[in-house]
Amino acid sequence: MINIKDLPIGEPIYTYASEDGSNIHIAAERLRIWCQRTKPEIFLAPVDEQLAETFIRDNLISTERLFSLTLQILQDGQLEPVIFCKTGTTSHGGDDVILADGHHRYYLQRKAGHLLAHILEKHEWEPFRIDGHPTITQEQLINIPIHKREYWG
Repeated sequence: MINIKDLPIGEPIYTYASEDGSNIHIAAERLRIWCQRTKPEIFLAPVDEQLAETFIRDNLISTERLFSLTLQILQDGQLEPVIFCKTGTTSHGGDDVILADGHHRYYLQRKAGHLLAHILEKHEWEPFRIDGHPTITQEQLINIPIHKREYWG
């Protein structure tokens, strides 16, 4: 686990705010780099088109980033896998996961019905979890404006 005080200002953090008010904060860029380096298994995962359609409404993605990723697809012909993290709980007959990295890529694949994904066990992503971050509600998270972000790849 990483203490919030040990992160440089501006480092990308993914925050999951659950309906019950609990939060999970992950050093998303560090996790993405770890996946690139260690190459965990890649799965073909289903895409929930209705969920993807909420990403713009809920301020999770920016149209500017969607445009740049579309250009990347045209140039490279592919996107890197998204990163799902198993939470250690189950519901609806399967493992609960959070999408810790790749909301824009997920959205772009919404019509395809599937995408490439790393599906990490809790012990794999837990070292990238951030401790000491203030708790935030779903409403507060939605109301945080999306700023132009630095994206690597």
